[in-house]
Amino acid sequence: MKCEICQKEVEKTIPFYWGFFENEYNPEKWINACPNCCKEFLRASNISNQTKKPLINIETKIKTNTRKRTK
Repeated sequence: MKCEICQKEVEKTIPFYWGFFENEYNPEKWINACPNCCKEFLRASNISNQTKKPLINIETKIKTNTRKRTK
């Protein structure tokens, strides 16, 4: 399986909802992420009250990769 955040081949992926900046649920914002990327998201969300930059970087990476997938 391939992680849709880091683009690495991994044995196991986890369903990951990346609409974390939006107010309304969007069922199209589910991707498959590796455990390492999920941990990175948790770390970034833990410091989000200080800075949103790590979460913005994760969201940008996901948007870039999902655009490549749909082309």
